[in-house]
Order: sequence, then structure tokens, then C-alpha cells
Amino acid sequence: MAFSMLAVVFLCIYVVFRDLAIFNSGYNPVDYIFAVALIISELFIAVHAVGYFWAVFRASVRANTARTEVFTGFANPPVAVYLATYNEPEEIIEDTLASLLGLEYPNLQIYLNCDSPKAAQAQMAEALAKKYRVNFYHRVPNTGYKAGGINLFLGRLGKDLPYAKYMIVLDADSKPVRTFASELVAIAEKNPKIAFIQTPQYYGNTADSPVAMGASASQSVFYEYICEAKAESKAMICCGTNVLFRVEALLSVGGFDESSVTEDFATSLRLHSNGWESHYHNAVYVMGVGPETMGAYFVQQMRWAIGTFGIFLRGVLPRLFKPNLTFGQKFEYFLSGSYYFVGVTQMIQLICPVAFLLFGVKPLIANPVAYLVAFVPNLVFSNILFYFSMKQRDYRMKSLIASQAINFITFWVYARAVWGALLNKRISFGVTPKGQGEPLPWIVFWPQLLFMAASLVAAIVGIYHLATTGDLPLIFNIFWALYHTTLLSSIFYFNRRVTLGQPEYFFDRYA
Repeated sequence: MAFSMLAVVFLCIYVVFRDLAIFNSGYNPVDYIFAVALIISELFIAVHAVGYFWAVFRASVRANTARTEVFTGFANPPVAVYLATYNEPEEIIEDTLASLLGLEYPNLQIYLNCDSPKAAQAQMAEALAKKYRVNFYHRVPNTGYKAGGINLFLGRLGKDLPYAKYMIVLDADSKPVRTFASELVAIAEKNPKIAFIQTPQYYGNTADSPVAMGASASQSVFYEYICEAKAESKAMICCGTNVLFRVEALLSVGGFDESSVTEDFATSLRLHSNGWESHYHNAVYVMGVGPETMGAYFVQQMRWAIGTFGIFLRGVLPRLFKPNLTFGQKFEYFLSGSYYFVGVTQMIQLICPVAFLLFGVKPLIANPVAYLVAFVPNLVFSNILFYFSMKQRDYRMKSLIASQAINFITFWVYARAVWGALLNKRISFGVTPKGQGEPLPWIVFWPQLLFMAASLVAAIVGIYHLATTGDLPLIFNIFWALYHTTLLSSIFYFNRRVTLGQPEYFFDRYA
């Protein structure tokens, strides 16, 4: 707790220093353009850093009670399990179906929905549904993304399909443990205002691929302290899978939002704006399959980024000045919705040291000693807090470094997504490929390779000038250029052929 407060104090000192530096009279017009861009990027990072520090602080003063025993009452209201599939491999869908049959809940109906336009995929899914004796339907045309299928399904409950008080939504690769339904229903029954209960996503294939390891660690940062803080602010968002919904709540707001590929985020905003509550249960009930290659990871991140930032622009920002949400909810939605702007800030921070070392552009004019005094404590305390807080939740340093590296090399995807969201571009729904181990062609990484080469050349030129002039600002910019070069070079670690082992089946299958 004290460490969180110190980190905030040192961050504030640095922000004040940077704000004052922008008024230095030594900037020429080109310098000033770079200076404004750099301080915008640093203020964005500072706001999100405060959000994380605040999350750690709240978690430190409130114990996580999610793992305490949950007692189920005598009532077992009807539950519908909606398994969303598109073009996933047969073995992934079958393993999930096998896990669903193990759910220990007496009043349960399982529905396998296939949204694929491919006849062969639909036939395969239907054969699996018959094999495991679950309900099946094939939606053609599959309009409205994943949300369209869920809304069509909601409209049938209590009509040509049995009534259900609750609906569990799972992706094709999301395999729940036996107590998933019973324990979440017990929580929902205690509070009729709860619209949905979200649980963490956990990848079970991190040993197979460095990409899956980095993606999993990146998700873990979100699902630990950040989600706990969102729940405290009554602003926990739905994450699309591993979630239980109250059907009444969804129907009261017209179902899922079909306008975005990130229907989960948009629907959460709709529910909270209409007075419904959400709950985060920080216990792993479901095991999924993470992206195993950079191609799969980029597909996933582009979908999440363009959808979420689009909702931020057209859904979150207009609500910031309306009374529908509390201040805490507005702050949490601002953080979640604006996150993918990080790609633009990373581009700015990549460009600035190169511009200084190669072209003499000065994005920051300040006393070097004052810069050190303001910046170093902020850098040290921020990083110690991040790594120490995650270490307390038993995460390894290697996986956390991998998460930072893979997020950094995805800057170009995030920047393109922000641009696409600003232009209100609609993208086709793409399933994150599973079970594929081929690397992307290197031409795909031209932005990363270009910035890596430029940063390396800039560092070499900077070292030469440092040896001849001894100018102190050169040291800082050389440091950042080499730091960026190191992070960008991780593409050679992530973008390689992955030898995937035989699938490990965790649940008994039907012959």
C-alpha cells in the first residue's frame, strides 16, 4: 500500500516537471511539435499508470474473497449454456463439449451455435452436437457478429426453446470445470441487481509457444488487480467468454450490442448505463487456448483494439458528461476504452530519440540533472511496483517481460486500429487461429524492423557524438534508442515456427 502511494507521488513529480518543461523558450517550431506529441504520450501513460497504482492499492486494502467456498442454495434455476463457434478446429470444439457434459448442475441445457458460412464446418459441428447429445443450430446469415447469434438465441428462450433464468456464454475453446455453473449461479441468486458475473481467462497452452506465454501474462495483468478494482467501482466489463448472464438483464437493454466486434465491452456499457451491476469472481474456472503465433495474436489484438477504441469514441466519451454512470465507472471505462491508444504513444516515443540523435530535433529541453532527479525515481518505483505486485500473485519475471515485449511490438496493430476506429471502419469478424504454428512473412513486420534499424543507427551515431562532445542529453536518448531496439528485436523470439505437440485432452470423450 505504501509503495503504491510512493509510486504515485514520484509519478506526479515527474508529470509536473514535464508540464513545466513544455514552456521552455528554447523550442523552435519543429521542436515544439515533437515536444507536444511527446508530452501527450507521457500524460496518457501517466493516467494509465495511476489507474494501475490505484488498482494495486485497492487490492491491498481489501482481501480477495473469490476463492472462499460458495454454497449453492436449494433452488437450481434453469441455465442455458451458449457455446459460440465459427471456424474452429474439430478437436477444440469436441474437447469443450466434453467438458460441458461434466458440469455439475441439475437444470442445464447446452446449445452449440455454428456461425460459419461454410457447409462443411456446419456439418462437422452438427455431428459433434449429435455425438454429445446437445442442442444445435446453424445461423445463416450470420449478421451482427457474435452478438447477433446471442440475440437470436435470447429471443427464442421461453418460446421454442426452454426458459432460462441465466445464460453462460463460452467460446469454442473455453473448457469449464465441473463447479463453474453451480458456484456462479449461487452468487447471482444472492443479488438480483447483478447482470453478469465475469471470471478470468486462462490459457492452457503457454508451454507450447512464446506468443501464448506472452499473451497469457498480458491478460493476467488485466485479470488480477485491474479487474478487482473495476469490480470495486461497479464497472467490471464482460470479456466475451467465461461469463454468466442474467437473461432478464440482457432483455431489458435489448440484448447484446451488434454494432461492434467487441460486443462484450459495448454491452457492458449498455447494462451499467441502465443501472445494472456486474461482479468479478477472481477464480479460474475455465481453460482456453491462447494465440500460438504472431499472426494469430495480431488478428486477436486488431479485433479487440478497433472494436474497443471505436466504442470509446462513440459510446464512452458521450457518457462522461451524463449522469448514467458514477465517477468511478466513468474513470474505469475511460481507462479500458482508451487503452489501445498506447500504439500511437509508442510510435511517438520511438520517433523522438531517433529525431534527436539523427536530426537534432529537441522534443524536451530541460536541465539534465533536473530530468534525472524527476525521472529516475518514477521509473524505478513504477517498475518495482508492477513486478512486485505481479510476483505476489505468483507470476514469473520471464512471462511478465514477455508480456511487455509482445505488447510493444504490437504497436503498429494498435496504431492502425485507432486510425480505423477514427474512420469508423467495420472489420469482418475473424477467429483467432488455433493449432497453427507457422511464422508470419517478415515483410509484415516492416514497421518494427524499420524502427529497430533506425533506433540502432541513431544509438550508434549518438555514441559517436557523445565521445566527441560529452553532451549529457545524448546519454538519455541513446539509452531510449537502445531500449527500443532491444524490445523490437523480440520479434525474432516471437515470430518463429512453433512445433505444436499432440493435443492434450482434459475431458473424457465419447467414442
